[in-house]
Amino acid sequence: MSTAQRMTNPAMLAEQARIPDHVVHRTFVRETVILNLKTGKYHGLNLTAGRMFELVDEAATLQDVARRLSEEYEQPLD
Repeated sequence: MSTAQRMTNPAMLAEQARIPDHVVHRTFVRETVILNLKTGKYHGLNLTAGRMFELVDEAATLQDVARRLSEEYEQPLD
């Protein structure tokens, strides 16, 4: 299945993503830093990616994340 097919897969959008307990994050003014405590790897996310990460942690489903992002960024849902 291609990435595009997974992105529009209704079953996937109905799923809830979970952030594991060993992944911690901190949001700063211009970026969010995510650290995997098991591997020691970290990633810096820009403002949009940081917002996506935040919503994944809060929302009930990935569809909810997509809706919220669509509204906040005033972009079409697709």
